[in-house]
Amino acid sequence: MPEKQFPSRPNLEQYRKQAKELARACALGDAESLERIRIFHPRPSTKLITLADAQLVIAREYGLDNWPTFAREIECILLTESLHSIHDPIAAFLIAASVSREGDHASGTLETAEAIRARLPQVARANIYTAAVLGDEAGVRDFLAKNAGLAKAKGGVYEWDAVTYLCFSRYLCIDKGRGEAFVRTARALLDAGASAQTGWHETIDYLNPRQIIESAIYGAAGLAQNAELTRLLLERGADPNDEETPYHLPEGYDNSVMKVMLESGKLNEQSKCWLLVRKADWHDENGMQLALEHEANPKMMPRWGRNA
Repeated sequence: MPEKQFPSRPNLEQYRKQAKELARACALGDAESLERIRIFHPRPSTKLITLADAQLVIAREYGLDNWPTFAREIECILLTESLHSIHDPIAAFLIAASVSREGDHASGTLETAEAIRARLPQVARANIYTAAVLGDEAGVRDFLAKNAGLAKAKGGVYEWDAVTYLCFSRYLCIDKGRGEAFVRTARALLDAGASAQTGWHETIDYLNPRQIIESAIYGAAGLAQNAELTRLLLERGADPNDEETPYHLPEGYDNSVMKVMLESGKLNEQSKCWLLVRKADWHDENGMQLALEHEANPKMMPRWGRNA
């Protein structure tokens, strides 16, 4: 039985402060604090007690092996608590299952989406958008059989079409083993009349605000780095020459998606230049060579003012 029990809404920041206070008290020779170290630290010592030592002791007082496990436990408690107050679980699931629209699109995990799905499994096939964000081919085909117009219809919490939810799915980005299912699901939507030239608009450069397209091809190629989905979208008419796709596609050292993009013949001179410069940023000689083989111009200046 743990020495201590969590409250209903534990605050990790408060526990961080407690750990600092414990370490400080030990440094001052506080007998009660040193006794906590003796009881709960696996290698107790009366010498200098670090912050990491204090965090470990607090975690073990709650019956957990280490501080990272302790922090994750608090996250789980707060997540479980928050699920009870969800008024629109379908909207909450779509938000959790889609890439972040604030900050880094590649950030985040599937924990919240999976927690919602575990508690309310019916959200997975609540509509064509939840089915698409999961890469659920059978579910999407069922919806299309009842109403083929859903292939193009916009809806869900973000008012996106199903292809956009699919291409900006956190499941697509994180759960690489399900990549083929997403390709099959996308094909079902495109065969039913969905557009590959789709996406959503985002405002950037807040000092001089302007909108750019966050295209489906950017989600598939730049974020998820899924070669076959990228190939499918290109074959069905997606234009990769936006501000996001050629900039983010080169981030990494697996050039398989970039090869698909270059071999499609759809990249314009500017986009090839961006690929080359960004590969130089990554010090990826193989990627730079690939771009050069497809006639990227090393002398061309991208808009951020530094050529390859």
